[in-house]
This record gives sequence, C-alpha cells and structure tokens, in this order.
Amino acid sequence: MISLAGKVIAVTGAASGMGLATAKGLFARGASLSLADIRGDALAQAASEVKAAHASSSNNNNNNSIITTVVDIRKSDQVDAWIAKTVAHFGGLDGAANIAGVLGKSFGMADLKDIGDEEFDFITGTNLKGLFYCMRAELKVMKEGACVVNAASSTGLEGHPKNAVYSATKHAVIGLTKSAAGEAGAQGIRVNCVAPCV
Repeated sequence: MISLAGKVIAVTGAASGMGLATAKGLFARGASLSLADIRGDALAQAASEVKAAHASSSNNNNNNSIITTVVDIRKSDQVDAWIAKTVAHFGGLDGAANIAGVLGKSFGMADLKDIGDEEFDFITGTNLKGLFYCMRAELKVMKEGACVVNAASSTGLEGHPKNAVYSATKHAVIGLTKSAAGEAGAQGIRVNCVAPCV
C-alpha cells in the first residue's frame, strides 16, 4: 500500500458514498484531509467515521488529521474560502478528489423535452460549474507533484435515454479534465478522472 504520509488532500462529496469511501482510503494511507460537503451534520459524522475506522490500526502511525468545511460547490466564494482555509491550516495542497455530484430527480425518468430550468440548473450547477470552481481553486495553489482526480461516469462516455443532463455534465467532466491535464502537466501536476458505472 502506497503511503501518503505528509500529503494534504481535499475531497468533495465527502459525507457519503464514493466521497466517504475515498476519504477512508486516503486517511488509511496516512494523508491529512480537508473534507467538504454541503451537508454539515453528515460531514461531521463522516469525519468521525473516517477517524474511528483507523484509530486502532497499526498502519496509521502518521500524524495525519482531518478538517471539515460545509461547502456548496455551486458558490465560487465558498469553494475559494475552503481551499484558502485548507492551505492556511496545512500549509499547502498536494491532491484533490472532486467526487461531489448529483443525479437530479429526473435521472432515469424524464425525457430531455420534459426537464425544467430548475432541474437543469441544479444538475449543471453542481456537476459542471461546481467542478470548475473546485479545479480552478485547487490548481491555483498546487505545485509540482500534485494530483487532481475528478469523478466522471460511464454515462460521460456514452449517451443514455432519460439521462440527458446528467450525461452531458459527465461528458463535460471528461472534457474539463483533459483540458486541465494539458495545461497543468507543464507544471508537473497530474489531472485525471475516473468513470464509475453511475
């Protein structure tokens, strides 16, 4: 298991699901974490869960720690403040796992012609605009050797009926990731994405 001792990693969507699983894996490898989610109570519980899972582990001999911040990634000022808080607390940022995302209530149910403006704005605001805000803030403070991983989806590789907006945003995640990788690579920063089957 590769040690991440001494590394600082920011994780969005950390209160549940893939974000929480990612946080657990990173913490187990010794990383210090800056966890963000829009749900404050769930985020606090998640941080406790991550710590408890490894409190008695013989593999967790590092002085890694966790800070949490309630963040609506659709708000650029909140994202910028979170990353600034992370750097101020830990002294830098070595990695980011941008996992936060939403399916929307229309997922698997509504044709494109039936999706309203509010639903469109909610999905794109989180999955596309929110990711852009996170990547922008993270890359501004990262240095050579840092790494960003974004959560796309298998639907970002193909179109699915009754899934138009979500699928479009996950296509956009892949496009943003590829573009940022080309830009940040010159500074020695890796930018990649994963495409789970959701």
